[in-house]
Amino acid sequence: MEQQVNGNANVQQDIDYVKILKIVLSRWYWVASTIIISLIVAYIYLWYTPETFSTSASLKFEEKRSEISELLNVRNVYDRNNKIQSEQFVIRSRQVLNNAIGDLDYKISFYLKGRVRTSDIYPQKPLDIAIIEQDSLDFATNLFEYEPISPNSFKLSHQENGKEITNEYHQGDIIAVRGIKFKINNNTFNKNNAIYCFKFNTKNAFLGRIAGGLSMAETKGTNILTL
Repeated sequence: MEQQVNGNANVQQDIDYVKILKIVLSRWYWVASTIIISLIVAYIYLWYTPETFSTSASLKFEEKRSEISELLNVRNVYDRNNKIQSEQFVIRSRQVLNNAIGDLDYKISFYLKGRVRTSDIYPQKPLDIAIIEQDSLDFATNLFEYEPISPNSFKLSHQENGKEITNEYHQGDIIAVRGIKFKINNNTFNKNNAIYCFKFNTKNAFLGRIAGGLSMAETKGTNILTL
């Protein structure tokens, strides 16, 4: 590239790419260490970050039109938009969301406890837990930690009133905690020494999660709603 200096002389300026490459190669360890550190940081971030899943669907609403409107090919845009808005209100209603939660087998959540983090393993059910009696309004919803001791016994720990309570039980024993009685019919002894956790859920606990992650949008000019 040539530049004019003081209106007289032309100065030739060239970029020496070979020289730049030699400088970079002479400091290769800086480049390599930067890449390695970046990969380690990314791996740790992904390891600690809980997995997030999403699903989508498209709903098409059929229009019931009279014979006259069919003959005249009349299409009321206002009625169509009003109908879709009404359907959105129905989908977000408490009753519909509760019915959806009921189809998720929501009553018990299971987790795998690791050295670094505790992971939700839905829909896996490593423990066969049978609920014998449960208060519909007030029952323990805190996390229970299950640790097998032998093929027929296990240790169960949970927090109650700020204190950790640990007891040993045998397979099939009836366990009574606040507002709920249950029993564990199987044992995970000798299964990679895994420690599992579980908790009992209410429908209300899921309402906030669903309402916060539910989004709907109407496809312009159509009767299709993207969910």
